[in-house]
Amino acid sequence: MKIKSITIRKSKNIVLLIMAGLVFLSCLFQYPDFSFLKGFPVEKYFSMLSILLLSVYLMESQYLHHLVYKQLNRSKTRNGLSRRLIFFSFLFSSFFGDTLSLFVMIPITLDSLGKEKNCKYLLVHTLVLQLLAGEIGSFLFPYTSLSSLYLFLEYGYSFLSFLRISFIFFLFGGIFLLPYVLIFKEEENAVFQGNFRESKLDTNALIHFSLFSLLIFLSYLRIIPILLLFPVLIFYTLIFRRRIFLKLDGFLFLFLFLILLLKESTYHSAMLSRLFGEWILAHETSRGFILSEIFTRLPASVLLSSFSTKGRQLIVASILSTIHPLALNYSSIMAIVFLRRAKLVNLKLFLLHYLMVHGQMLIILLFLAFFTGNF
Repeated sequence: MKIKSITIRKSKNIVLLIMAGLVFLSCLFQYPDFSFLKGFPVEKYFSMLSILLLSVYLMESQYLHHLVYKQLNRSKTRNGLSRRLIFFSFLFSSFFGDTLSLFVMIPITLDSLGKEKNCKYLLVHTLVLQLLAGEIGSFLFPYTSLSSLYLFLEYGYSFLSFLRISFIFFLFGGIFLLPYVLIFKEEENAVFQGNFRESKLDTNALIHFSLFSLLIFLSYLRIIPILLLFPVLIFYTLIFRRRIFLKLDGFLFLFLFLILLLKESTYHSAMLSRLFGEWILAHETSRGFILSEIFTRLPASVLLSSFSTKGRQLIVASILSTIHPLALNYSSIMAIVFLRRAKLVNLKLFLLHYLMVHGQMLIILLFLAFFTGNF
């Protein structure tokens, strides 16, 4: 475990060094006085950090585990358990994002269905559909992914305007997901004998999460300024909930900071603006889709927003990149890490099924984007 943690830490340090190097190189194309720092988007940075902090509050409350264990105990068969696991992945991601949803649901799946004898194909199928359900569920609201949240804030969308873009992909994604869930008949639908433990609910943390979520939501509606709210949230957490603050990943704080810094430095470079602007102009969706294969969705969305005024196309690109099987998405990486540790699933079988199902869903949504004039 110590070797793995050292390796992960080194990987994170390398990523941060690469980002810092890109910021420095972008400065060479303009001027050495770093005056672009004045335009750093503090409000967007605070908004994204608040989402990360709220996710720790929610995890600390154990509310999602408490809710899931209560419902899964009602499962009578393996197929019934599988469908509940997929449903909760979809439900949680619709409100809290795919990363948090899968972080909760994948271990529960491995701890329940993974211990059932002679159902390895059902386990693989369930895990792949959990990933797909989590990714589709995260389409709907802007705050369920950092890339969507950034674009929502950058282009000044209202919630209704954002839903006009995202809802059709969320709806058709959910409709086309159903047959995958219902038609699986590879193994006999045996009686499920498992019994789930009860998870202890931290009511205090849940109350804090609910209150702070309401305040953050009001900041998205431009009722409460995030520049006032976020320092209060940080100060309160440091004083009264220090354990939650210590669980925050400092890597994400620095990574987000460097991405936004890189965006500002490239935006103020006349040479880079001209080169990238010509390449991106009128091809925002396809360019964002391509860049997601090299970077993750967030850097691609942030950097492309420097050179385009078409927020709708960039949001569609972010949605399509979410289920792109070859894109560097954190949800799929996280799933593979869990599966390698559990050693309950044949990774080759999982990856083959993952590529097949995600490839089919991607083709469907690409056609949807094309016929709605977004590609």
